[in-house]
Amino acid sequence: MLRTRPRLRFNGCYISTVNYHRPGAASTATHITYTSPVHIVTYYRYLRFFRDGSCISLLTTAEPMDVVHHLTKENMHSHHKSDSMLPSAVMKYALRGRWKLSGNPYHIAAAAGEAAEGNDTTEAAEGDVHIETEGVDPKYMYKMQLALRSAGHAGGTRNNKFVWKGFWYYNRLSDDWAAFTLRNDRAFFWSRVRSYGLGW
Repeated sequence: MLRTRPRLRFNGCYISTVNYHRPGAASTATHITYTSPVHIVTYYRYLRFFRDGSCISLLTTAEPMDVVHHLTKENMHSHHKSDSMLPSAVMKYALRGRWKLSGNPYHIAAAAGEAAEGNDTTEAAEGDVHIETEGVDPKYMYKMQLALRSAGHAGGTRNNKFVWKGFWYYNRLSDDWAAFTLRNDRAFFWSRVRSYGLGW
């Protein structure tokens, strides 16, 4: 039973690779020809989870081989001046956060019984991960909701994929919530990092 339940992996990180095309500077959106320049934009989202309920979120153009070994609590916002040449400088824009895995199987079974009786239940699906991080500016807070899935062949690695369910930001000054568009964003896939050990 425990093996089949959703759970996070702590001995690696989850990476989302985003690629999209946009017209070059000389083109216009209404008149694109085969000679028009096109920009291919690539960026990465990284999520690393810790057993104490904390996490690190990072959005950067740096490739995984330059980032994953620096996704540690010790590298959060230390030695990251704008002109820093240290390898850990990729962590300059990393955001601290906290996570929660939703779904108590006993509560969900009880909720299903209540729903059958006509009572309203709003419990999130088992395997949904809720993440709250600080914003790039102190007045903002970000909230992500991701669904934990398994990618690959049956019987292979489980819980190695996150699918987006929503991404919002909260403005503390105006007491306002708004949603980010997820038009270009892709699913996260788990990647093992040996230097993390067991993720303690």
